[in-house]
Amino acid sequence: MFNLVVSQVLVQLSTSGWGSQESAAVLRREDREGLLRAAAALVPQMREGEAILLTACYPSIQPLQRTMVKNSLFKEPTVKKEQLFLHINAQVCRTPDDQPQVTQMLCWVDRAETHPRAGPSRLQSLEETLRDWGLSQLDDIISSLEKWAKTALQAIMDHQSELEVTKKGGLHARTDLIGVDFSLGKMDGELLPFLLGIKNVSRGMFSTPNSLLHPQLSSSAIEPLLQTICHHSHCSILAGKTLLFIGAGESKKLGVFVTAKQYGIKSILVCNNERHPASDYVSEYLVYDYMDHTQDEVHTENIVSLLEKKGLQPDGCLTFICKNTILCALVRAKLGLPGDTVEAISIAKRKSHTQNHLAAVDQGWCHLPAPRQYTVRSENFEDLTDLTRTAESFGFPAVVKQEYGAGSVSVKLVENAQQCEEYVQEMTALKTLDPNDGFDSRPMIMEFLEGVKYVVDLAIFEGRLLLAFVSWCGPSVLPYFISSSHLMPSGVSQEKEAQMVAAAYQSCLHCGLENGVYNVDLKLTDHGPKLIEINPRTGGNFLPTWIKEVYGVDIFTVAFLIACNIQPQVWTPQPRGYSVGISCPIKQHFRAKEKTPEFDVILNSLIIKGLVKSSMITDVKDYTAPVATLNLSSFSKKREDAINNILLASQMLCIDSEDYPVRYFLEPFM
Repeated sequence: MFNLVVSQVLVQLSTSGWGSQESAAVLRREDREGLLRAAAALVPQMREGEAILLTACYPSIQPLQRTMVKNSLFKEPTVKKEQLFLHINAQVCRTPDDQPQVTQMLCWVDRAETHPRAGPSRLQSLEETLRDWGLSQLDDIISSLEKWAKTALQAIMDHQSELEVTKKGGLHARTDLIGVDFSLGKMDGELLPFLLGIKNVSRGMFSTPNSLLHPQLSSSAIEPLLQTICHHSHCSILAGKTLLFIGAGESKKLGVFVTAKQYGIKSILVCNNERHPASDYVSEYLVYDYMDHTQDEVHTENIVSLLEKKGLQPDGCLTFICKNTILCALVRAKLGLPGDTVEAISIAKRKSHTQNHLAAVDQGWCHLPAPRQYTVRSENFEDLTDLTRTAESFGFPAVVKQEYGAGSVSVKLVENAQQCEEYVQEMTALKTLDPNDGFDSRPMIMEFLEGVKYVVDLAIFEGRLLLAFVSWCGPSVLPYFISSSHLMPSGVSQEKEAQMVAAAYQSCLHCGLENGVYNVDLKLTDHGPKLIEINPRTGGNFLPTWIKEVYGVDIFTVAFLIACNIQPQVWTPQPRGYSVGISCPIKQHFRAKEKTPEFDVILNSLIIKGLVKSSMITDVKDYTAPVATLNLSSFSKKREDAINNILLASQMLCIDSEDYPVRYFLEPFM
């Protein structure tokens, strides 16, 4: 501990809590006989597993004296200041992803002679109290106290994870909520916390008089615990369910199958590869080549036949790969499983058809705007002659992309008719070599929109919006619209965020998407939100990780439950902080590794220190490909801290350069 003067010692049972003064005694440190008698008196009260603790009682900090201007006319009588004791209580909750989170930090003030185990007198805000006591740098003090409190629960969780099932009270027995009681002492001018006790909180969250005027404060304190309780229920419901997955995808999708196994789900994976890392996490691995999507009806019959031969009966069927969504819908329909119809998925998958379909819808759902307000002019074309006619009617600049594309692949900004024609010829040549996995994916042209891009990830069950998360995308790397930077939560006003969620929700509903998790790209223009495209599957890359980090929601679990026709008990909670990231184009990524021989060592060091996280966006190795490969992200309670971490990391890794100015891409978030 630290070298503070200790005049008193608290003798108590290890399980004593607030108000249990009969099982705790305060004696002078020099009174050894009294200490022994107090300890002996507690022995008859001890139960199995309990111990007798001797805890030092340190003096608490005292309020700083205010300096008053002396004036004999208004002089007040001098009153002897009594010594006070500051009690601090932190409620610490286990999050759904097994991380400690401080949900409430309150305090109360007693006379110094009050028994340390006396119940709370008048609960009040810790920040307000410290400010009244004349302390500065409150954020640093509270951050230090939160770190202490979280360390306590982390130690308990680590200990319980090592216990046998019988010793911890059952397979799913665990501590989800504790109260950490401590105070603040002072040594050499530095504030230091000292522990008074840890309690298994069973009486619920505390309330303060402030809750009468601001009831949302109480809900924010209880929300993380409710999330954890609901998550445990979801895991229990999913355990033993059988899910059919169509396609494994690139290595970045591996988390889907790791999560499914963790929750006790029996996974059946239909994959076109003889060997995929996901095979280690599934119950059944069926190898089948479904890559020619012009034959999806045939593939459906063959996949169902494979399942029948093995006697497999899934409870749900889903995919996290955009190109497999129509095949997945066909298999679901054939097996009679819940989920969106083939027609709905087809409307959403074919990009120009999505826009034209919504443009014909004049009436919004309930009180919401008509979906046609969100649409953008877009058309596909048969040949170059048709292209010239279509392009002239659109004007320039415009956007050319694939009708069935995904992940911003083959998307390019064209600024005149010549560029448009040249790029379409290039796409046609590439299509001969790689026919976009069998889709009849003719090029299409779309009106170019000015404005800021946002991404909405939302979950819908039986047509009802369950939750939605909005992230802000920084400036794209043109002309191929490569993503550069990202921020979650979006940071925009509540009204603008609601407009974008309404646009995404309306667009999904009127395409027939009523049961699933979807990823919608929008641009916020001077005329309101405009739809870029709907991805009828869960958002990929770093988004699931960010959603769990910022909001504590496992979006994979939500998708699993909806696939089994079970309504998830979820909502959009208050964010815990900010995630900021950059997506480094493959060219800059390779160049940075060439300039920095210790690239991997430096990156690993930054990850170990908790400054950044990294993930690969794609497994593409072509140096010239217009794609991003590496994502660097940082999470912090403060947006500016997360941004600074990314700036520092990008400079240390030599990613920041004239060709890829990281500060420019992050500047909109500053």
